Amino acid sequence: MKKTDAVGYIRISTNDDKQKYGLDVQINAIKEYCKDKNLRLIEVFKDNKSGKSIDRPGIRDLLNYRNKFQILVVYKIDRLSRSLFELLRLIKEDLKGKEVVFLQEGIDQRTKEGRLLLHQLASFAEYG
Repeated sequence: MKKTDAVGYIRISTNDDKQKYGLDVQINAIKEYCKDKNLRLIEVFKDNKSGKSIDRPGIRDLLNYRNKFQILVVYKIDRLSRSLFELLRLIKEDLKGKEVVFLQEGIDQRTKEGRLLLHQLASFAEYG
């Protein structure tokens, strides 16, 4: 069976590496998930910047690489973006057609439950 290509994205703020969501925790969780799900992890993109803005070098590199993978695996939603609006725009527009997995929240767009949870988040963002 051919493995599906996946990439990971990790981010720390300046002092985050000393906290519970450090780079090692994130990358190990992403590697373990890909191994368990029989995914081929081909690249991991990284930022050392605040999640307030989505304009980060690692995100730009990820978007430039988007034609080479099917699944994006992220440790936790706030590692990708702290803005729900930007997060949904990134997923629905910039990464359209890609599956996105958030490990800590249990959101896996490849499952009906994961799609439901993501759409619930989108509904709340639209309501607010």
